[in-house]
Amino acid sequence: MDSSINETTQEFPPYFKVYKDGRIERYPDRFGSGGLDLVVPTGLDSKTGVQTKDVVVSPESGVSARLFIPKINGPDQKFPLVVHYHGGGFCTGSPFMKIFHDFLVSLASEANVFVISVDYRLAPDHALPVAHEDSWAAMQWISAHSNGQGPEPWLNQYADFGRVFVAGESAGANIAHYVAVQAGATGLAGPNVIGSIIVHPYFGGKEPDKMIDYMYPTKDRILYPELDPNLSKMVGKKVLVCVAEKDWLKDRGVVNHHIFLEMDSSNNETTQEFPPYFKVYKDGRIERYPDRFGSGGLDLVVPTGLDSKTGVQTKDVVVSPESGVSARLFIPKINGPDQKFPLVVHYHGGGFCTGSPFMKIFHDFLVSLASEANVFVISVDYRLAPDHALPVAYEDSWAAMQWISAHSNGQGPEPWLNQYADFGRVFLAGESAGANIAHYVAVQAGATGLAGPNVIGSIIVHPYFGGKEPDKMIDYMYPTKDRILYPELDPNLSKMVGKKVLVCVAEKDWLKDRGVGYCETLRRSGWNGSVGYFESEEEGHGFFMFNPSSDRVGLSKMVGKKVLVCVAEKDWLKDRGVGYCETLRRSGWNGSVGYFESEEEGHGFFMFNPSSDRVGPLLKAMADFINQS
Repeated sequence: MDSSINETTQEFPPYFKVYKDGRIERYPDRFGSGGLDLVVPTGLDSKTGVQTKDVVVSPESGVSARLFIPKINGPDQKFPLVVHYHGGGFCTGSPFMKIFHDFLVSLASEANVFVISVDYRLAPDHALPVAHEDSWAAMQWISAHSNGQGPEPWLNQYADFGRVFVAGESAGANIAHYVAVQAGATGLAGPNVIGSIIVHPYFGGKEPDKMIDYMYPTKDRILYPELDPNLSKMVGKKVLVCVAEKDWLKDRGVVNHHIFLEMDSSNNETTQEFPPYFKVYKDGRIERYPDRFGSGGLDLVVPTGLDSKTGVQTKDVVVSPESGVSARLFIPKINGPDQKFPLVVHYHGGGFCTGSPFMKIFHDFLVSLASEANVFVISVDYRLAPDHALPVAYEDSWAAMQWISAHSNGQGPEPWLNQYADFGRVFLAGESAGANIAHYVAVQAGATGLAGPNVIGSIIVHPYFGGKEPDKMIDYMYPTKDRILYPELDPNLSKMVGKKVLVCVAEKDWLKDRGVGYCETLRRSGWNGSVGYFESEEEGHGFFMFNPSSDRVGLSKMVGKKVLVCVAEKDWLKDRGVGYCETLRRSGWNGSVGYFESEEEGHGFFMFNPSSDRVGPLLKAMADFINQS
């Protein structure tokens, strides 16, 4: 027998060895002895809700990929797409291995992103740059789904090709960088690649690397970004480089980070900053500040389902596939198939530029409202400024109201609205910016007509209306001094639909005066309805959402009669609510204006401090307003 059969010509522990007869053998336990190189099957991860599946990218090359999709809350939900390339020295690893699979499950869950990880062919079996070529071909295959007509249904349905990132660690970071440069240099139709995530990257260094030289003997630009004439063409507007203090490759990540900075030192310059809402970068990017609603996870997305405490059920629906506008439905405990509930059409707050009915802060409050008032609530997820300049939020909200109204004959596309909504008892509601939108929809319905529903009244909570002093953020999002922001300038105000308005304020809401002013504006407008006013003592803006356990959130007798204006004492918009009350009182219509002020509270305190004892009375006031005859 030939004793040379086990002779090696190359050995690169802990990666691979090459035998004299050409065989290639990878060392066991490349990733340790804990079974991290074992293949993990696809399926549902019970802990995170992440689902995985494998797809073939190219039958010819055998390249495939693993898809990781986070918990889906609705059929039309779209997730940012992360195209991932695994590490392993170009010669080992796979997205099917436990070490990469587990990390990508965590990434998909924590970042709420759709991840596709490419299983490119490995060196030295397939000499470099095959791994790079496979990865670029996979990126082109992925891009073919951007019009919703690709071969993989998950990519068609759930990937947001307007928010695409390329990512990788170690050798995979090198590949991710290559793909980003290739996309910029040669073009990539379809996806909008926002940026790259470069984690513990491997790039060529000054010292020779024998294993790399064996797998890829040419000193190619792929391994050395500083030699690449196309580097400045790299697609995307931002790069995140992650290193570790004790990583032997740390210096290479730092060097390339400086290369990127030298290419464009202005990529983080801002042109507008409006804390705590958003900032606008010189290149046009918009970034929202984290923890807009505090650090308690109030901005986290809450899944739909059954609330075990209240019996309220929730579901999400698509209002307009064209605009992407959707809504969340909240229905209280159903006691019979023919039961009908008063319908509250709700518009969330957030300065027109943040918020969603899917967020915990709004979801939890609306569950409480549906339960306490025994009403059916539909909350509209309108498009936000400045990504979509005002008045888009108003237009979306009015279009949603028309869509809802199409169910009044029981023949609309959403079964819950057909079966359980009482279109003879419809109310419009909103807090802060959402209160402004609710008012707009009420006026629009009266001025242009709204077939079907009987809109009884509006619930205006801690309203934002335009004030005397300039508001730079509003001016940026909506530069014209439009009647939408200033009810007193609206010639159609007296045509507002409904016979009663409840205005809720909080004593310490900085917007309290605007709620009071809104009451006065309505009273002066000639509108033939009544205004109720409810003020939560010692509370601030949105307290009922930020402090839902507050005694002032609970049910108490409403102050006022038919129109209720709610403000907060320390709300910077309080005067506008007060002015609204005065406008109503001077308007000449037959009715009374109720005013509720939450003492020692600021704007929106019911959201920011939902455990405040001033949230309870506010909730009850709204419930009484809806249910009283």
